[in-house]
Amino acid sequence: MQDPIRSQTLYHVAPPERTRSVFQLKNWTEEELLHLPVDQFMKVVTSISPEVNKAYKDFLRNCNESWYYQVEPESATPVIDDFIARLETKHHDFDVILDRIFAGIYKGGAIFIELELNASADMAMDIAVMDPYVARFHRVGNDWMLGQWQNGKWVSLQEDPTVMYVPFNAGPNEPFGKSMLESAPLDVVRMLGVMNDFRRVLESQGWARADFEINSEKLKDFMPPEVIGDVEAEDEFIRDFIDGVNKMYSNLKPNEGYGHLDIVKVNMPVGGQMQSSFFGLVDGLMRLYDRRVGRATGSTPIKQHSNENVAETHAREQRKDYRIDISSIQSTVAGTLSTELGYVLRAEGVKGKVMFYFENTPDPEDVKAMEEAEGVKIENLKKLKELRDMDGIDDEVYEDAVNKYKAEKNKHSSGMRSFEVSGYQGSPVTSSRELAHLCWDLDCPQCGIDPEGERAATISPDGSEDPLPVVPSDFEVTAVFLESAIESFEDVLPDYKNMLNARVTGMTQTDAIDTVKKGDWVWNQLTKRYRNSKTKKTVSANTVLQLRDDLIDLKRDTFSDLTDNLINSRITVQEWVHEMRKRIRDAHSAQYMLARGGRNAMFQTDLDVLTEIINDQFGYLQQFGEEVRAGRLSAKQITARSELYVEASTNAHEQAKAASFDITLPQYPGDGNQDCNVRCRCRWEIEEKKDAIEAFWLLNVAAQHCDTCLSNAARWAPYTIVTSDQ
Repeated sequence: MQDPIRSQTLYHVAPPERTRSVFQLKNWTEEELLHLPVDQFMKVVTSISPEVNKAYKDFLRNCNESWYYQVEPESATPVIDDFIARLETKHHDFDVILDRIFAGIYKGGAIFIELELNASADMAMDIAVMDPYVARFHRVGNDWMLGQWQNGKWVSLQEDPTVMYVPFNAGPNEPFGKSMLESAPLDVVRMLGVMNDFRRVLESQGWARADFEINSEKLKDFMPPEVIGDVEAEDEFIRDFIDGVNKMYSNLKPNEGYGHLDIVKVNMPVGGQMQSSFFGLVDGLMRLYDRRVGRATGSTPIKQHSNENVAETHAREQRKDYRIDISSIQSTVAGTLSTELGYVLRAEGVKGKVMFYFENTPDPEDVKAMEEAEGVKIENLKKLKELRDMDGIDDEVYEDAVNKYKAEKNKHSSGMRSFEVSGYQGSPVTSSRELAHLCWDLDCPQCGIDPEGERAATISPDGSEDPLPVVPSDFEVTAVFLESAIESFEDVLPDYKNMLNARVTGMTQTDAIDTVKKGDWVWNQLTKRYRNSKTKKTVSANTVLQLRDDLIDLKRDTFSDLTDNLINSRITVQEWVHEMRKRIRDAHSAQYMLARGGRNAMFQTDLDVLTEIINDQFGYLQQFGEEVRAGRLSAKQITARSELYVEASTNAHEQAKAASFDITLPQYPGDGNQDCNVRCRCRWEIEEKKDAIEAFWLLNVAAQHCDTCLSNAARWAPYTIVTSDQ
């Protein structure tokens, strides 16, 4: 007989408790669960309840879709990069730490972390994420002091700035946070109890059972003579006969028949007396508990995959509320991590600050609403323009409205990440390529249509009657051109002055051009890194990649400004072509030097490759210039296509990166072999192994991706070049 105390038991998969044990099924009764310590129950409840487990996993995934950080000053970024690398070496992924932090918030209602330093306290080694339930507080006057009981002694943690306990949902004058599961335990246990009760009733009443009828008179005639008259012997014979029938019937295989004497009669199955109303009652109870557990865990019917009918308006509000909760928690976690990462800088004697951010995928409904609001604002501006044209309002009022619209748009632009580059008029560099429309198509429906919806008029620039300057057939990259490119680079990125004139170590002297030694920058060919010998600043590979994109973003305006001069008849088309050649030459040369290690790291083969790249661009420009001179293009088309020539400099950068490893790759971002053409912002990441070089085609997570780039990322992960002599 089953123990009535354990009549309702709950199972879950438990991890090994010791090194030599294994995963196993744990069995709990309801009473045992309700008497567990809270911290232990919170660990168990996510395993025994599918609803809580789903809410828990949704919370972790939604809280940590993606993240990034910014460091001020930028020169301090390598310190944080190295610390994150140490964390990933130990934990394999920084997301492991983030998941533990969010798990502590969900189960324990607080962030409880410690920045671990080395023995000399001059370098951060790890971030320890502790169970919030082990924190204790001691009241001193009106203040709560954080601490722990260690080996029977109270140890204060209040004065240690690297230890942080940040409560969530705390009440007034309460130091402890409250778990997001605080109101869920009782409903979870009751819900599982209902399921166990239903199982027991179903086992006893719910199933139809086989029915056998045994003719007692025939059975008595079948008894042996020595049994007849002995009551006990007859009773034992009858029981044995019935047991034999049951055993025979229960052991039948699906393809076997049941042969029996006429003593036994097999009737139709009987039982199964549970009424449909009982099933409806259980279903109603389960829905009730399902809703209560969903509310208690902070989830929604949509997240729980509930089959209840939810109106679209209600679903939208549920998604909105859920995202607001997630964003609020992310904000606190980001602030806490920013503080801890700031201590990483302080430990190494670096003055600066770190801003940690989480990014979330925008909800399609929000995007739609923003687009609709954007349309209304634009319509209002058009009406204001009409009123201004009719002298209904002053120019000042109209300009003020336009400026407010631009400021609001820049403030709330979605998907744009800013990177501050000091020296560029104090303005951030923003990657806006997802918003810009750049095309090659002469009949582009967007570039060829004006705001009023009419076909945009083509223009015939000054000088159209005269031929364009011919493409120089003997063009070669020289030291003079490289010097011009370096000046162009430093105009927009003054913090990196003379970096492209870096002294080279780890390689033989080049045979290309005379060495120029300016400034304190050094290029290490072995590590492929720039380093300032005076400030000790090291430029990481990620920073070089950012400089690649920043240079394009910063130089784009110079191309469009030059084209604006052409459109407004300030220069002739011949002057425009001449100036475009200079800008193309400077942009591509600067990008090549940036990735190669500076001008002093370049060989004659590098100059030949760079010359070929620039000559190709000159050829494209000549065809473009002829179309402009012939009056075939609108102003928008000329502007859009002119900006593509600076976008194409990505190709020069990536080819130079491969050249620094002395390899050739099958394609390069921006070389025109991708569907996105020259606007590609992908990159090659190259790693040197013992007997091979591995190159990975990596996508830019902040940009849109064409099918070619997606295919390249899947195909070349990695692209391997064997370097062994064998």
